[in-house]
Amino acid sequence: MDWTGYELFDPGVDGPLARVSLEQARMHFDKLMAEREERKAQLAALLARDAITLGGDDASVSALDHWFRDRVAPRPGKPQLMAEEWYSVATDMGVHLGDLLVAEHPWLRWELFVGDKHHVNHHRPVLTGFRVKHEAYNVDIDASVQVIGHRQINAMELMDEELVPFLHALAAEATGRR
Repeated sequence: MDWTGYELFDPGVDGPLARVSLEQARMHFDKLMAEREERKAQLAALLARDAITLGGDDASVSALDHWFRDRVAPRPGKPQLMAEEWYSVATDMGVHLGDLLVAEHPWLRWELFVGDKHHVNHHRPVLTGFRVKHEAYNVDIDASVQVIGHRQINAMELMDEELVPFLHALAAEATGRR
């Protein structure tokens, strides 16, 4: 993969978000929210090299899904993890997909999850505002993209399409139709 010109997202923290202070997690969240348009531009430029357009329709999301799975690579020396660049790409994809949902369902919003420190989303950027029974329901789209990458590099089973049904399910939850 040619990474020329692609600027990795600098999370501004050392270590997993679940282990940093609330202040550091807030700084990370604010930085990511401020850089959302730049992150999407970085992803769009990377995709354009393979003649793929970053878009919001099902065909574009499917192309993004397959592009990611066809290219994601393991980290040298730690083959069960994605190479560092791919965590940045997953962040960019999470921002793009989350913003697509917010654009379609404006009551959804990005928040920093600050609940139970043992919760999987502790100190992570999540989408909230879904019209479901559990009012604290939230989704970490970046982590969901990472799961797809980890499953791919570890030769674990994946559906033919991952991102399109995922977004459709989240859209249904956003409207309370699920």
